[in-house]
Amino acid sequence: NEGTLLLSDSNVFDNVAAAPYGTGGLLNVGTAWVVRTYFLHNTPDTIRNLGRLEIDHTVIDWNGPGVGVRTWEGSMRIRSSVIANQAGSAVFCQNGPTLIESSTITSSSPGAGILVASGDVTVRDSVIEQNEGGGINNDGVLRVERSVLGANGVVDAEAFVENDTGTGAGVPGLTNY
Repeated sequence: NEGTLLLSDSNVFDNVAAAPYGTGGLLNVGTAWVVRTYFLHNTPDTIRNLGRLEIDHTVIDWNGPGVGVRTWEGSMRIRSSVIANQAGSAVFCQNGPTLIESSTITSSSPGAGILVASGDVTVRDSVIEQNEGGGINNDGVLRVERSVLGANGVVDAEAFVENDTGTGAGVPGLTNY
């Protein structure tokens, strides 16, 4: 998509992209709304965003070996959705603002549930659990509000959020179970 796209009440499955493009499901450089859509078996990445992306009531399941949703430079909002069973990280954020709310990020392996390379990311009212590479790996600006992080594998057993160089606001007080 290089223009304006509404993808609604659809199934996107079994798509493979060549390595230079890396997106089996959706490559967005324009404005895209993805609503009540199911993504299954897309490779290597399921969705790549360089524009404006809004995902609502959508399931992204059993894709990879890349990332479930990868955004560079653009903005992204994921709401009331499930991203599960990725053969990499579930969500990758770089440079643009990202809001993840009322969503479940689960069962990513070997990557983190959410990987923040840079940018401003807010996770609100969400569940991030059972991700092999940890719940969240943060190198940007991160806010976590009213969310559950649980049973995530991590490099440092004392921390549930790996925060190398960025800032994590709102994270203290949450515990991993």
